[in-house]
Amino acid sequence: MKEAEDKYHKLLQGDSVDLSPDDELASFLEKSAHAKPPPFKKTQKEIWDSIDQATDNDTRTGTRHFPSMLQAAIVSLALVATVTFLILSPSETVELVASNTSAGAKEINLPDGSIVTMNTGSNLTYTEGETRDVVFEGEGFFKVVKGSRFVVKTKLGTVTVLGTSFNIYARGDQFTTICKTGKVQVVVPDKQYNEVITPGKGITASTDTIKVFQQIPELIGQWRKGEFYFDRRPVTEVLDEVRRQYDIDIQMDSLEDQLFSGYFTKQDLPTALSMVCDPLGLSYEILDEKTVVIRR
Repeated sequence: MKEAEDKYHKLLQGDSVDLSPDDELASFLEKSAHAKPPPFKKTQKEIWDSIDQATDNDTRTGTRHFPSMLQAAIVSLALVATVTFLILSPSETVELVASNTSAGAKEINLPDGSIVTMNTGSNLTYTEGETRDVVFEGEGFFKVVKGSRFVVKTKLGTVTVLGTSFNIYARGDQFTTICKTGKVQVVVPDKQYNEVITPGKGITASTDTIKVFQQIPELIGQWRKGEFYFDRRPVTEVLDEVRRQYDIDIQMDSLEDQLFSGYFTKQDLPTALSMVCDPLGLSYEILDEKTVVIRR
């Protein structure tokens, strides 16, 4: 054994060593060269916990080890294999955080190949592991590629798909989702709602109510092209969208009882205000570049 240790020490220093086929060190090096690392079935955390536990046990028992050079080499190879696994193995999760604070639509490419077009004032966090999870706030149009389960979580409801396209609106206490293609599962826990919806079908929920509605599939997500459609929505909600798109402050009388059905286009501010106010008999005044007043 002493002779093998001396030869190994010379090898580490870069000296040439004459090894016969029967040499103990030659046998060890031959096996090491053809050795295959065992499959790792433990997580990275479990591997490090095992190493920590072994170290703690030696410390508690007061045991001190003085391995031979061959034993040290074996330990070194094991550590190299472990560290290589921890560095090169794929990460358990992939995360992406995105937001849109500018006026207008913003397209985001997710790591899985799905595409999200985010409206102004929207935020998302994407995490990919066994499932693809998105925490979302604002308004977005999702084109989801096929793959593992894709879940969008909002304050009031959850949308689950495998591969489809849909629009989601989640601002404050308002949650709306509409299926454009494929199928999506919608869950609103507070309302005990759990249904699969198909193209053209939508669900809207607030803290007080929940209802199902239909929309022409071709109109879904048209806000990405600067066209904003509404069906019996409070005019305050519509004017909030005008405010976001033009980055202005809108001062208005109490208009909560006014409902709006129609649309506005993002061409210029006066045109958008006229398309919303004229059908309801409202007047507007543009005080400056950032302030608009709406009156009955």
